[in-house]
Amino acid sequence: QEQAQPQEQAQPQEQAQPQVAEAHAEEEYAEYSWFFPEPVIRQRNPPSEIRNKWERVDLMPNQVLRDIFRTEKVIDADGQEHKFKDGVDPFEGMLIYNMIRDNPWMRRTLEIGCAYGTSAMYFAQGLRDAGANPTAHQTGQGGGEDEGFHIAIDPNQHTQYKGVGQANIDRSGLSDYFFCLTEKSHEGMPALLREVNAGVRPCFHLILIDGWHTFDYTLVDFFYADLLLGVNGVIIVDDINHKAVARTVEFIERNYPHYKRVKEIPTRSMGCFVKLESDKREWHHFKDF
Repeated sequence: QEQAQPQEQAQPQEQAQPQVAEAHAEEEYAEYSWFFPEPVIRQRNPPSEIRNKWERVDLMPNQVLRDIFRTEKVIDADGQEHKFKDGVDPFEGMLIYNMIRDNPWMRRTLEIGCAYGTSAMYFAQGLRDAGANPTAHQTGQGGGEDEGFHIAIDPNQHTQYKGVGQANIDRSGLSDYFFCLTEKSHEGMPALLREVNAGVRPCFHLILIDGWHTFDYTLVDFFYADLLLGVNGVIIVDDINHKAVARTVEFIERNYPHYKRVKEIPTRSMGCFVKLESDKREWHHFKDF
């Protein structure tokens, strides 16, 4: 190391390049905030004389959603019909949509699982109706704090689901707000985290977990969602009535003290968690659940 000093001084231009790159990365990273206002979360939907939630068009913010819920069918990019079976219901969808509309700072959203794209449409429609500018970057990298973008991670989008989710986004005119990563969540989420930590992508504000419904996969999704989320951001866990997912929620409530679960929400099938602060647990933290 002592002998290396004259060499470094003799070649100042070569050594300056990584220093400039590092400074630029720090400057980019500093532009993105990790702290946001306390979120507004509605406790209930507006009352209605219509008892069947699948008939409540007031809970369906675009025509494609109305057609899917009315006909119980979806259409792929080739025009083939499929029975609608995997997706959020109107109560669940409006929890997402209203949260984005009620919190103008919620611009970067993520979901695990896309399927037929109903939840993705609630996300993207919420961003557009809230006045978010679509990002100019196809994958949601970079951009300003006012730019809205939704990412879905679904390895089965173009196989099992025949590209229906993407097709519904396109039909809704929401393509500028949406990008689908066709890989498994335990591969895609770490890749996003590397970009966030490198300063080329801002952290997320709202994340929906609706992927593989085993205890371990749901917990891994929550683990990475926590690392990707800013303070006062929200994680929604879907299908909490599934036994394995319910046990995961119990673990989260006991072992993620930097989160608060909001139980007064318009649906009983979702768990809603607000991030109160960064993770300050001891290295050996554990509470039985």
